[in-house]
Amino acid sequence: MGIFDKLFRTRGASANSYDAADAQARADNLNFMRAMEAVAKLDSPKTRRALYESMQKAWFLVPTDRMPGPAVPGKHVLDGRTPVSLAIIRDANGRKVVPSFTDEEALAYWRGATPWFAMQGASFFQGVVETDADEIAINPPLPDKPMIRPTGRITRAEFQALAEGMIPQTTGTDNTLQMEIVKPQRVFLGMPAQMPRHEIFDALAASAKSLPDIRALYFCQIVFGEGTPHGAIAIDLLPGTPQLQTDNVIGVLGSAIQPLLSKNELFDFFPSGVGTLVDAIKKEGEPIYVASLQ
Repeated sequence: MGIFDKLFRTRGASANSYDAADAQARADNLNFMRAMEAVAKLDSPKTRRALYESMQKAWFLVPTDRMPGPAVPGKHVLDGRTPVSLAIIRDANGRKVVPSFTDEEALAYWRGATPWFAMQGASFFQGVVETDADEIAINPPLPDKPMIRPTGRITRAEFQALAEGMIPQTTGTDNTLQMEIVKPQRVFLGMPAQMPRHEIFDALAASAKSLPDIRALYFCQIVFGEGTPHGAIAIDLLPGTPQLQTDNVIGVLGSAIQPLLSKNELFDFFPSGVGTLVDAIKKEGEPIYVASLQ
């Protein structure tokens, strides 16, 4: 019996459809593990992008003590709308981690026979975003056993981006993460019922005042597809601001508010000249800094 035999064996499914789904799941998770190994050998923008793309197709096997049905291992294939109980453990550094696995053998090696469910790509990341987890552990290693599968961690910033259908690009020393929207999706803009704390806006305004390329900053709430609502800052830059300076502006603004944010707080920055979201945020949101008024 194969790794995903239980995962895709559903009542009434034809043998052909089952075999095709099983084969595709095997291929997607094998590609995911190969991408993890490639990053371990050479961590570059190219290998990182391939890894993130493979994560969106991969199936994540998650151990649980509370199944949404009979507690039979491997009987549940879930989407982002199904309520589940995600196991969260603390690692040696005290960080809250959701353990997940690429196949049944890896899970059994870690914990033995245990109930588990499976979720794919963005649906899994959307579920983890709703928790207070700091990271997702892939095939977490055991201190007294050799590794049998590639292992790694997905940070909160990364799985929040992946939950929204984005591809993280680079992580700088300033704790900012550049992202690329990889497919068209619905975007909802508006003002939240509860505004962010004033000190966050004050920190953004103080930093913007020291950056002459910024003409104004605008705030609103944004939701990508089925993602989680969070803050969006449109940066109205002087025409002709070079990309290097734009990246610096985002880094300075991100660093200014990073110490003020709670674990689950997230702000996206959208500089003018990149897509149409800046104009939409300016229209739907509120100005929090205007250079001419300072």
